Amino acid sequence: GSFIIVLHPLLDIFAMNDKRPVLAMVAMISGAVSNVILNYLFIFVFEWGLFGSALATILGHFIGFLILLWHFLAARGQIYFVRAFELKALFVSAKNGVAQSLAEISASVVMIVANHILVDIGGDRGVSMYSVVMYVGIVLFTIQLSASQAVQPIASFNFGAYERKRLIEILRFGVLFSFVAGIVLYLLSLFFGDYLVYLFLQKNEFGGVDEAFLADTLKAIHIYFLAFIILGVNMSCASFFQSIQRPLSSFAITISYTLIFVLALLFILPRFFGLQGVWASYPIAEFLSLFVALAVVVYEFKKGALNPLKWPNKALA
Repeated sequence: GSFIIVLHPLLDIFAMNDKRPVLAMVAMISGAVSNVILNYLFIFVFEWGLFGSALATILGHFIGFLILLWHFLAARGQIYFVRAFELKALFVSAKNGVAQSLAEISASVVMIVANHILVDIGGDRGVSMYSVVMYVGIVLFTIQLSASQAVQPIASFNFGAYERKRLIEILRFGVLFSFVAGIVLYLLSLFFGDYLVYLFLQKNEFGGVDEAFLADTLKAIHIYFLAFIILGVNMSCASFFQSIQRPLSSFAITISYTLIFVLALLFILPRFFGLQGVWASYPIAEFLSLFVALAVVVYEFKKGALNPLKWPNKALA
């Protein structure tokens, strides 16, 4: 079912570019709710175990996929299927998507490296803490990812319309929104992090939980989640430049915050600070990547796609 899991979010992005954000949202929510209901039925009612969980995930994505597929098959918008194939266009599209695909691959590489380091430093306990941090963090990450992806259709549309002034406003708004959202999300994690961690803790025979593990995991969250204040800014910049066909600029930002700085710090900080070094690697990497993003933005304004000399006169009005 992996092809369904890939096609569902793909069509979701096409729906947003077709000016159907509500449809994209309905399809995503329908798939998520179906996944929850089917998980309950397959695991607790039919007792199918992991097979049932996997099947529920696939069917949840399939339901969302069908909602979106009908929109394009019925040609209800400006984007729909036609009988055409152009190899050159395929390569251009693939080149423009390298940065985002690298981000997905890099996240897996970093997770593997972090797990190996945690096994050496903290054993099973360290890996368990990392699992909780990642499961809770995926909520914050997804919110920031959604904000950065929302920039894409608006930026690409105005880039094609030669609206340079609007593009600058979009970039400014995307960065500011992501930064404010990051601060809000981090504050929420400070106040409600213990409730989220409790969801992953098993109660002992006396009805309590491992308080030491809870305290250590909360400390890890408070350090690790600092990254989300800056992450959204880096993601928005990378997404923006991808949208205006600047794949190298997007690539430079993406590889900085997803791979280079994170890996380097993971190999250095834990040697001096142990587990705290692992948690601190991500936020410090995001902070360093911010300078790369700022450098790319300055370059694009001076010599790149946002340089006013490279735009038609009407785009400068």
